[in-house]
Amino acid sequence: MHGTLPEIPVAAVNRLTPDPVPIESYGALIRILRQRVAELNTTFSTIDQVAGLASNYLAKLIAPQPMKAMSAFTLLLIVHALGCRLQLVPDDVALAKLRQRSDWQTWRRPGERYRANRHKPRRGRRRSRAAV
Repeated sequence: MHGTLPEIPVAAVNRLTPDPVPIESYGALIRILRQRVAELNTTFSTIDQVAGLASNYLAKLIAPQPMKAMSAFTLLLIVHALGCRLQLVPDDVALAKLRQRSDWQTWRRPGERYRANRHKPRRGRRRSRAAV
């Protein structure tokens, strides 16, 4: 790292509206991230350092016309560096539309949805026939 990171005032961190903002597109996500950086009155470089990203990477991700797309992991790093968190909120209207689709299926198998892998791990390497 290149020196110490500047302190971000608490008043600046709390400026974001307390009401959740629905983000329904990638463009809306980019706009809200840019808005948050402006609210914190900091630089993209500072957020790069705090999030542990490469230099100028945030600028490429949230440019008006992004040069790169961010992964889910990078999104989480950026959101945390901006002093925010993501929250999954059920949308009853969207769910009702999904359930009307002809390809919608409900879970029918009883028991846990995700079961631990019951296969025994292999012991040792498997030899090819040529090596035998």
